[in-house]
Amino acid sequence: MTELEFWKRLQDFLAIEDMNRVKALGAKVLEMLSARLAFQEAEDLKAQLPAGLKTIWERHEREMHKWNREQFVAKIREECLLENTAEAERVVRGVFGVLQEGISPGEAEDVEAQLPKDMKPLWESAGVAREKQAGEEARRIIY
Repeated sequence: MTELEFWKRLQDFLAIEDMNRVKALGAKVLEMLSARLAFQEAEDLKAQLPAGLKTIWERHEREMHKWNREQFVAKIREECLLENTAEAERVVRGVFGVLQEGISPGEAEDVEAQLPKDMKPLWESAGVAREKQAGEEARRIIY
């Protein structure tokens, strides 16, 4: 997946016309996820990202914060000026889902293994939503 594809897929998922807003939201989630993972795992995931996303990923990857789900989502809500927790979770789920499209299944499993128990459902539901959407798109193709 290219950087442009990442942003376009996220824009489609979030249904936000303003690409600058999409990029700000996506960048914040990527930065925080990179800081949430152990450094070596963050490096492994970064290796699968396109150049522009690597730059975003690197901003906080050496910080290592042990945020739980509530803290992670609250920080996204606060820093991105989102209306409520549900909207913040939707943004996180969107970024997680599009990110999973661009990395290997094994890497997605490694990331999930590093997340605290209460954050795993966000990661898992993002992957399930992505798989469901891909299946729906495949069914619309007429041969």
